[in-house]
Amino acid sequence: RITVDGGVLVQARDSIRLGFAHRQGASWEMSRLATHPSYKLPLDSGPTEFRSPSVFCGGVAWRLNPHVLVSAQMDYVLYQQLQSNLDIRQGAFKRDDYVLDNGWEPRLGVELSRRIGSLSVQVRGGVHSQAPGAIRYVGQSPTEELSFPATKRRTILATGFSVVARIGLRLDGALRFG
Repeated sequence: RITVDGGVLVQARDSIRLGFAHRQGASWEMSRLATHPSYKLPLDSGPTEFRSPSVFCGGVAWRLNPHVLVSAQMDYVLYQQLQSNLDIRQGAFKRDDYVLDNGWEPRLGVELSRRIGSLSVQVRGGVHSQAPGAIRYVGQSPTEELSFPATKRRTILATGFSVVARIGLRLDGALRFG
């Protein structure tokens, strides 16, 4: 199935840009074969549908001066769209016993730029607060509650750099933590 994404970028002032985007989630089907390890019996051999959730994004970039850019972004991820694809493979549990909440995911970043001789150097850093995005069990089974516990928000730190030579060579690098 073809999906369409869209966005708008507005330059509010010389130093401020605002952006809004919508990323449509996608679904696709694939075959699955699962076998019980002890009894060597097939548990499932039907098609399974996978889905990525839709996301609404908004952000702002503010150039404080020619060398410093600060950006902030807020995503709203529709994780609940994944719940309709949930297959209960064993036990007498209902799909409604498994909950997946939508989540807000803020991001903040800073980029420093400098020209050093014939090189242009940018150093970046940022933080992303990621929503839990995990299924949790809310029914009456203690075993399922232990298997699908509530998870916490996690924080991801990132850093990176770019070095661009006047002759067109470029080197980029990035690291993520968390």
